[in-house]
Amino acid sequence: MKNTAFAKHTQPALVHALQVQALAQACWDEDGQPLRLLQSWARAGVDWDDIYLQGVAPAAQLLGAWWAADRMDFAAVSIASTRLQQTLYDLSPTFLAQARAANNGLNALLFCNPGAQHSMGVFMLGEFFRKSGWRVSGLPLQSHASAVRCVQSDWFDVLGLSVSTSRCMDALGSLVRKLRAASANPDLKIMVGGPMVAVNRGLMLSLGADFIGGDARESQRLAMQYVKKDPRSDAEYSPRATTIDTGIRTPMLTTSTRRAAESKPYT
Repeated sequence: MKNTAFAKHTQPALVHALQVQALAQACWDEDGQPLRLLQSWARAGVDWDDIYLQGVAPAAQLLGAWWAADRMDFAAVSIASTRLQQTLYDLSPTFLAQARAANNGLNALLFCNPGAQHSMGVFMLGEFFRKSGWRVSGLPLQSHASAVRCVQSDWFDVLGLSVSTSRCMDALGSLVRKLRAASANPDLKIMVGGPMVAVNRGLMLSLGADFIGGDARESQRLAMQYVKKDPRSDAEYSPRATTIDTGIRTPMLTTSTRRAAESKPYT
């Protein structure tokens, strides 16, 4: 007979919608304690990966949704998003305590499109890469020329670009071509992600990238697979079959969805 009590005890704890709302509210409230809240989830048995992916990322999205619905003004959502990102900075030693002991020899360059107001998504992505042994470099993209100089002067196996607006697609497509041509690594793999992926995956592939990332954990796995240097890439790091499926049901780019996607404060 199945031991249901044991099965219930060993089932991983998950983050639920009400907890996500509580986290977003804690970042908004002046006396909120988002760091203590996340630590309490960990003490309750939620894995840190799940806290980041099921709690922090959706909370950032919720703040953006509250702004789009006029529940918060821009100043308030910026302050709340900054507090949430600072919480991730504070948690970095705890999150990386589970990191692989040895560097895997792979280098990643991660940055946002020009004009992005926040970089929390890229920071979180970098944490998952670091946890798996990557050396990660971040780049505040002040100009396309600075990005080109960066890939010329150092070796990167993967370049990750987070796109939060559709206004600069032509320029980004040109940048991707310049980065490939200038890269010290002739086999540089380019990954794109960010809020615009949810709006139009086909548009992301039109930039000339090698692949589209998923969440932070899946993006790291895909990157490992594409560079094909780690022996685990044929097993636990293999991508899902539908990862680059441009036929995935894509929502219509209405005025409201464009506003929400292009103005999310967490990218």
